[in-house]
Amino acid sequence: MEEHSDGFIVYGYTQGRTSLCPHCGKPSRSVHDHRYKKLQSAEFLGKNVQLVLRIRHFRCRNPECLCHTFSEPLKMAAPYSRMTDEVDERVRYEALNQSARLA
Repeated sequence: MEEHSDGFIVYGYTQGRTSLCPHCGKPSRSVHDHRYKKLQSAEFLGKNVQLVLRIRHFRCRNPECLCHTFSEPLKMAAPYSRMTDEVDERVRYEALNQSARLA
């Protein structure tokens, strides 16, 4: 974890050994590579929090599957999102419960 003047940066990684292919459902242990994903998280002590997570991409070993590589899913964020589910829900709530000018 790092503290900066504008907030915190928290580093982490996933710990599972296998992941299920989202297309065929077969488990895979074959790691293709690692990538980093940045997510905006909820505020902590009145400061912004950014999560930097090391995500593994796996190879699907099922020869009949159309998916060759896939990333392991996160329980706290949707695929391709840039914010956690909590922040996404908060933004949606504020946008729907205010006038267009205030939102």
